[in-house]
Amino acid sequence: MENLFLIKKYRLGALFGLIAGLGFALTCWGIDSLILSNAHAANPFIHFVPGLVLSILVGTLVGWLTVRVKHGWMGIFFWLAFAIFCTWLTLWLPVRGTPLLLRTVDPGTASMLRFPALESEGILWFFGLFVSILCCLVCGLLEGNLVEGALASSSRVAFLPTLLIAVFLLGISGFAADHLVTAHFREALTTTDELIQFAAQHYGEEVDKVTARKMHLSALKEVGDLVLQPYTLTLIEYEGNLGKMEVLVNFNGQKAKCTVLYSQPVRCVLLEGISVLITSRPARPYSL
Repeated sequence: MENLFLIKKYRLGALFGLIAGLGFALTCWGIDSLILSNAHAANPFIHFVPGLVLSILVGTLVGWLTVRVKHGWMGIFFWLAFAIFCTWLTLWLPVRGTPLLLRTVDPGTASMLRFPALESEGILWFFGLFVSILCCLVCGLLEGNLVEGALASSSRVAFLPTLLIAVFLLGISGFAADHLVTAHFREALTTTDELIQFAAQHYGEEVDKVTARKMHLSALKEVGDLVLQPYTLTLIEYEGNLGKMEVLVNFNGQKAKCTVLYSQPVRCVLLEGISVLITSRPARPYSL
């Protein structure tokens, strides 16, 4: 009976850590993937899939170890280590992880990447750790009592509130990580997507100067009628301060590079060949 009790206890501890890792991944990279998939990103899940797998694996191990060891302070230590891991993973994936993963799924585009170290990495580490440590510290303090309480209850759903607490706490940490790091890497893609969508919708129409200036429509002058083609977007270059970014736009085989300066599209230039598109629409893309 004691062995069965311990096995159940260890399983609940592992489940607690698993759900915590899941909560972190969903808010840190899951929302990001949904936004990118709607913004015509070429590989919208390139951060979410590895982030989800690693967060769940490490979270499960941390949750299991916390109820496995006899000393309560060791459980807190494990959760603090998980906070450090989550912060590291948040910074590593977009800067170092993306080039490694892209070499597997798209070697041609991977060769174009220019991803330097972040100038503000120390500051991001500080604020990321601050939030993660707070959330993970609470998990470390609560897990033992929550698991014991669930085991003592005769209800089959007694552990559900415990899981919701894990999701909520690490969800806060993941949301903060997205705001601090992940969002900066998708902003250039979403901005470029909004510009191309606007240009395609108003192709051949009169666009007033105020609206055209607000949307930075002049950045697409060299792209012309390619805005009518299906396309995908990939971030291929950024400066260390994340102020200037370069986005590769693949218009159904014809490629262009768009420069985004502090979230404002500046210019898109064709990288190879000449844009040729047979269409019944006017040759002039838009009039100002």
